[in-house]
Amino acid sequence: MNRRRFILQSLGASLALPGLPSLMANPAANSALQVTKGAGAGANRFVAIGNLLGYQVKQLFPATTGRNYEKTTLLEPLWENRHQMTVFRGLDHGVKGGHFAVHSFLSGVLNSEAQNRPDGNVSIDQYLADEVGFATRFPSLTVGSEGGIHGGCQIAWTKSGVRVPPITGPAQLFEQLFVSDPKERQVRRVQENHVQASILDSVLEDANRLSRQ
Repeated sequence: MNRRRFILQSLGASLALPGLPSLMANPAANSALQVTKGAGAGANRFVAIGNLLGYQVKQLFPATTGRNYEKTTLLEPLWENRHQMTVFRGLDHGVKGGHFAVHSFLSGVLNSEAQNRPDGNVSIDQYLADEVGFATRFPSLTVGSEGGIHGGCQIAWTKSGVRVPPITGPAQLFEQLFVSDPKERQVRRVQENHVQASILDSVLEDANRLSRQ
């Protein structure tokens, strides 16, 4: 397995991005940029990175506290920026299930329990996208892989319980960021999301009906 494939299979990320300043030099060259000039200026952003294999606690979290906390193996690549970072621990949501519970990483809710909650298993990235995503060019971007025994990137979920499909390769990500979508494609994408939500609702209704029998 090459390095690129390993990273894609190990990583799932959701983030809100502004219109990139480097692309604003000649907005007339791309219609997608004309309507986003200055978008995202001063906006808060959230980035989540999910590693399906997890991390060794002692290699990630410092044993000391305060501004001059000790360097750990996994923080070493970021050490030059340590004064711009704050490391928190103790934020685990306690969901059990090993690697097969990775879909609850940003929601704290197993798919099997989502129907019993008002907001289902909505993940925090999608919750934030709904609340403040209008301030950036893209409310959210989900990047990951679709391979592996876990069914690919499953860390981003909408309030209706629909998995947000990831952008799976550099070419697709480039197209999303730098190539304007025809209106027909945008409409089709919205329709596809509605279809997925309708199918899930039907399945949940059938499951609830059977459980009452």
